[in-house]
Amino acid sequence: MMALSAIASIMTSLVMMLIVTLSLRGVVASTNNKIVVRFLLYLFLLDIGLWYLLPSLLRLLSLGRFEEVIGILPEEISFVYYVELVSVCLFFMMVSFIAGRGRLSYPKNHWNLFDFLSRDHSWLSKNESNLLFFAGILCLLVYIDSSSFNFLSSVVPAIILESSGKFFLAFTVGFLFLSDISKIKFYGLFSVLLGVVLVDTLKGSHGSIVWPMIVIYFLMKTKKPSKALNITIFGSILLLLTFYKPLHDLRAYEYSLSEPLTPLAKLAFLVSPEDIGVDSSVNDGGLIGDIEWRFGENTRMSVGYLRMYERGFSGGLTPVINTLYLLPRSISPDKPVPASVDGEITGMGMYLMHNEMRGTTNNMSGMAPSMHEYWLGGWTAVLISAIAVGSWYAFVIIGLLRLNGLALPCCIALHDTWWQMPKLWSTEAILTTTNTIPLIMFWFFLAWVCTKVVRIIAVSYLFLSKAIGYARYFSR
Repeated sequence: MMALSAIASIMTSLVMMLIVTLSLRGVVASTNNKIVVRFLLYLFLLDIGLWYLLPSLLRLLSLGRFEEVIGILPEEISFVYYVELVSVCLFFMMVSFIAGRGRLSYPKNHWNLFDFLSRDHSWLSKNESNLLFFAGILCLLVYIDSSSFNFLSSVVPAIILESSGKFFLAFTVGFLFLSDISKIKFYGLFSVLLGVVLVDTLKGSHGSIVWPMIVIYFLMKTKKPSKALNITIFGSILLLLTFYKPLHDLRAYEYSLSEPLTPLAKLAFLVSPEDIGVDSSVNDGGLIGDIEWRFGENTRMSVGYLRMYERGFSGGLTPVINTLYLLPRSISPDKPVPASVDGEITGMGMYLMHNEMRGTTNNMSGMAPSMHEYWLGGWTAVLISAIAVGSWYAFVIIGLLRLNGLALPCCIALHDTWWQMPKLWSTEAILTTTNTIPLIMFWFFLAWVCTKVVRIIAVSYLFLSKAIGYARYFSR
């Protein structure tokens, strides 16, 4: 039965990839800023390939050994894929209908799936390049302070401090790869970027470990830099893959502690994870087994939503309502945790789902987004959410494409919050609208102020130097 379920899941995954490709093809044809849509296509195909197609292939080879261990039935896995297929179909139908209506026809051979990494994008204007540069510098300074000194912690909201590392990645990558700068500046800034990425991986989250390399690899293939840079990137990816599981164990272990670990303690754990009682081995299947366990965990744990709904524990509208409290916690300290059923962090669906399958709320799991909606209200919630969030995402794409050279960095910053699942669910779409988008506007506003200040200083310096020169000339 598991073999049949795996074959059906493979076919479902391929159909989802086809739907995504055909839908975004129309959007690509309607804009001149093609690199943004191709980046989205890259993300969606990577998402489905890694979290749906790859686990299905490995389940077929292993006959579902990890599912068997925790008692997951083949029909439960098949149901998860079926719900996600329906959701993907409706989601991208709305994206294609709304965002792809700019031009209904396009020249033959205008676009090719296997050519989505080409270089035919426009370069940043000088003003946009300045904005990106100063936004990246500001984010780096705040990131360094929040990681080491905490000077700003008493006056700057926590969400700005926490976002600085993510936006530094987005703005700096955009500046490095989309502006025409010298090799010395390029490698200097790239070294800083790589250092921040490697330090940030100690957080142990999926986004910190994998997302930066996904972005840098896409842009590396887009701009085709030197062989040395290719070696650096692939070496970093191998290094992160080597410590991927210990890093994730470290995150789960640190979550159970009353105080966070110091960077030195984290490094010590990576060297000897058994010293603090965490076994970094997942199974005895070697590398293939680790890959099957990790990338199959999203669909495996999503069965928890199905089981909760079937036994009568439905999320209902409460998680959505709890997400609509827009005032920051500094003003409204008693507001509930967004997307939770009881106002607490462990009442969020991803924790409840993990508890349903693993018996603990000390960690959370990735998931098939449509299964979160199924838990909220069955098929009705799945259909409504796919149409509503798909429409919302289409308008996000339209807004991004109107930003010209700033579109790709903003796209990276937006998707950094949910890199492993670019197709969002209802509560996460609300949080993105109320948190992430205003944050991007805030960082660009600060960068705009910096460009004005620097310009005023430069003009003042030139004026003073000229005035002093004329004064010396006439005083002779």
